[in-house]
Amino acid sequence: MSLPTDLAREVADRVEQPGFDVVLDRAREGRRRRRRTALVSGLAAVCVVGGLAWGTGRGSDPGPDPAGPTRSQAPTEITGSVDPDLPADVHELLSEERTDPWVVSGSGGALAAIWAGCDDAGACHSALVSRLGERLSARILPDATQPRLQPVPGGWLVETDEGFTRVTPEGEDLPVLDPGGNAYDVQAGDTAVETSRGWLLLRGDKLVPVPVPDGEPVRAAYVTPAGRLVVAVERGSGLIVAATDEGVEWDFTHMTRTTERVAGAVLAGHGDHVAVALLGDDPDGSIPVVQVGVSGDAGATWETASGRELPFGGPGDLADLSGLAVSDEGTAWLTTGTAGLVRVDADANVVATRLSSHDRGVFLVVHRVCLVTERGRYDVLSCSDDDGTSWVTQALPGLQ
Repeated sequence: MSLPTDLAREVADRVEQPGFDVVLDRAREGRRRRRRTALVSGLAAVCVVGGLAWGTGRGSDPGPDPAGPTRSQAPTEITGSVDPDLPADVHELLSEERTDPWVVSGSGGALAAIWAGCDDAGACHSALVSRLGERLSARILPDATQPRLQPVPGGWLVETDEGFTRVTPEGEDLPVLDPGGNAYDVQAGDTAVETSRGWLLLRGDKLVPVPVPDGEPVRAAYVTPAGRLVVAVERGSGLIVAATDEGVEWDFTHMTRTTERVAGAVLAGHGDHVAVALLGDDPDGSIPVVQVGVSGDAGATWETASGRELPFGGPGDLADLSGLAVSDEGTAWLTTGTAGLVRVDADANVVATRLSSHDRGVFLVVHRVCLVTERGRYDVLSCSDDDGTSWVTQALPGLQ
């Protein structure tokens, strides 16, 4: 049941709209209620899930091919047990009943996961586990209420309460400087990353501010390999998508629905293919996917997704987004709490392609689309190297 228009607008005017951390937190809440391995409230501030490239610009060198089976290989038997080669303290954390994969991500051909768990006293701990081929790297992270893991060229940007570091697929820590200062013009090779301080650009070993049109708050960002910046910014009661090559002259290319229901946005991209998902904030606590747009020309023009099976913006439609990724073919993939995995092709046609009872955290690993799927005590990773025609499974980093 929808609220009357005037009442919804009045609520929207009085209540601060949720950030995407809140969106993801709500999307996961149903999952946490169903799982006996739920995390308690000490880790309720969710990081960006699964290396989904919410504005993550990828470099031109994808690195080695990811570990795990392909369509031409027989899948390795998955036991669901904790990998005995992990360091003792990480092995102990992953063996706890209340430990879950907090975020799973790909970078180049490597995989990484942050595992997190909280004890009865409310103390929460997390570990980072990465895998590149047969090479396994793992360590306990500094205590953090909001650990973040995002794919960047050459590894992942990790943020804890102690600050930022870039972790390579081999487990090496590289320093990241955060000098602050004024916004810079975007450059080829920049990567847009979401941090506890908002959106920034990772340029080499430095974090610099994101240029924005008219100083409006940035809700999502993506940088193409050529250095074109696409951002979703607040405009009035809704959101607008803009793009720039120089950081000065902006093209406002995609006007979103300017209604009180639009409360957030997510951007994902691969090359010049870009997708944006607009999110609402329903009174029942769910986060509807109000609209999805896809672009094949780096945000210059857009097509609005539509489908008879999965319309947007009404009761019972897509909700509780946990992932957005764009494949080599320009297909946008979403994971939602209501319909599982959803495919939006380059022509903006929408089809539900659920793989399990709970699909979440879709992301890209080189040319593969991967997501976390339900499978008993521990979930598994399902990946496709043919844009969703077939899928194979492998263990999550840290498991066998």
